[in-house]
Amino acid sequence: MENHPLGGDGIHGKGGPLPIYLPTDEVSPLARAFIEAGASLGLPRLKGHNSGEMIGVTPNSLNIRDGRRVTVADAWLTPAVRSRGNLTILTGSRVRRLILDGNRMRSLEVVGRHGSLLEVFADQVVLCAGALESPALLMRSGIGPHDILQAAGVGCLIDMPEIGRNLQDHLLGAGNLYAARKPVPPSRLQHSESMAYMRAAGFAGIGQPEIVVGCGVAPIVSERFQAPAAGTAYSLLFGITHPTSRGGVRVSGPELDDRLIIDPAYLQTSQDRKLFRQALAAAREIGHRDELADWRERELLPGALNGEAEIDNFIAQSVITHHHPCGTCRMGKDVDAVVDANLRLKALDNLFVVDASVMPNLTAGPIHAAVLAIAETFARWHRAPL
Repeated sequence: MENHPLGGDGIHGKGGPLPIYLPTDEVSPLARAFIEAGASLGLPRLKGHNSGEMIGVTPNSLNIRDGRRVTVADAWLTPAVRSRGNLTILTGSRVRRLILDGNRMRSLEVVGRHGSLLEVFADQVVLCAGALESPALLMRSGIGPHDILQAAGVGCLIDMPEIGRNLQDHLLGAGNLYAARKPVPPSRLQHSESMAYMRAAGFAGIGQPEIVVGCGVAPIVSERFQAPAAGTAYSLLFGITHPTSRGGVRVSGPELDDRLIIDPAYLQTSQDRKLFRQALAAAREIGHRDELADWRERELLPGALNGEAEIDNFIAQSVITHHHPCGTCRMGKDVDAVVDANLRLKALDNLFVVDASVMPNLTAGPIHAAVLAIAETFARWHRAPL
């Protein structure tokens, strides 16, 4: 599905709809110094993080073509596709609920522009609303945990206790902030230009990464801190790759505008808190390396921290979502899993869920490629004639 500069090597794709861009000359001089600092600690220099070995440091691969970001819609929903006779696109519309007929989904109740109601009938429905809205739509339709639906005033038609549970997300600490010795030029790519994946017990190693440190070519901080002016500071972001905390999402009522209650349950396990301390320590070690001395005037955050309680409190204040929610309609063979190996909602014959909600566990890095692989695989299973 990708068109990669290294494509054709048996690992990277070539000729696919989604362009992969490997930055070279545009990489910020600050990010270059960050990469040198990571390498000095034993991290391998990688051509990219998607070659089968993630542990190491490299500029981030990007979806850019001719100087512009390419979204999934740009790549797949081309004018030729939009003009197909068997495709109708409704914009400005929201699905209020799914209407069932026994063990099949009969139709969709859609709220259009200006509040008009439309019922759409289908033999098969593919739900791709994401890890938050897919379970919410199912729950509004009476499919989900009986106790949660009852509390929300929704009649339970099909009791599926796992819908909305198992919510996972990546966090990044924002941040380990440094005042710059000289003006930091704005990024020509994106604020986060390079990521260093590593084991928690040391920078080098093999196998699955456990923690990550990223170079922010900007003063990136959480809403709990005041960011310095652009160009005067930079951040090292830090996080863990496989959090063990699990949250959930649930509806508060039957209508579209009833508030969705999202409890990510971040940092609830001792394992997550331990690894986050190690990720912060790794960021600070990189940040104080000689390779960054030309950029570093002094560390602004976190400053002196005495003991685990102060470290944990700083981390709790600094973390922000990396926008990788998944897991709320998880795939599995066990009886409680929401969808089967074909992505069919187990309780219905003709409803499939194809988005990040079906992932049982987080990937080590961003989930973007994994979600596209899920969608592309499903599309190939169900490819219809044009």
